[in-house]
Order: sequence, then C-alpha cells, then structure tokens
Amino acid sequence: MALWGGGAALLAISIAWNRGVMESSVFGVLTVISTALVGFGVLSALHPRPIAKWAIPVLLAQMVRTMLAPASGIAVMLLTDVDALGYFLSLLAVACAMLVGETIAVAKMFGSAARDTAPKAGQEAVA
Repeated sequence: MALWGGGAALLAISIAWNRGVMESSVFGVLTVISTALVGFGVLSALHPRPIAKWAIPVLLAQMVRTMLAPASGIAVMLLTDVDALGYFLSLLAVACAMLVGETIAVAKMFGSAARDTAPKAGQEAVA
C-alpha cells in the first residue's frame, strides 16, 4: 500500500519541482502520510486475528484516511502559505494512489477469506 502512495508522491514532487512549487507538494504528501498513520494507528490497536478477518478493519481505516486527507488538507492550506494547485494536486494524487493500493489489498483479503471458507472438493457446505 505504501509503495503506491510513495510512487505517486515521487511523481507529484517531480511535477511540482518543474512548476517551482515543491514545498507545496511536500506539504500535500506529508498531509496524506500523516492521515495514513492515523489509520495505521487504529489498526495497530486491534487484537491479532486471522487474515480473513482483517478486511473490514482495513477498509474502515482506509475510509478514515480518505475522509481525513482532504479535511486536514484544507486546514493545512489555510494555516500555511502554499500554492493551492500544487498542494492539492499532490495531496489528491497520493491519496488516490493509496486508495487504489488499499483497495487491491482489501480485495485480496476478501478473496483469501472466500477461499479459506469454501468447501473443498467432495465436502459438503456447512451452514
């Protein structure tokens, strides 16, 4: 998940470098990373569980990050003197990339849960 966001962060910073607004882009990337850390903090507080049971908590942490990123982004933009276009393009690029990575991870978790609970060949389904 972090690789998707990291790749988008590098791309956003390089575009912002060419526009001359790298500081704004870095603020956007740091805003998304800080909101992702809040979601990871929530996940780390949960008790250990089988991998199949992590899909919903990861999905909820993803929703928290997705809602916090723009909200905290507006606050950071109003409190600092950043280029709004470079800042929000970077923030949204990294947030969208993290969303894609997290969605793929959650889909794989749901898939593994379905495979683990599906009856094997020759077995009856348990109700």
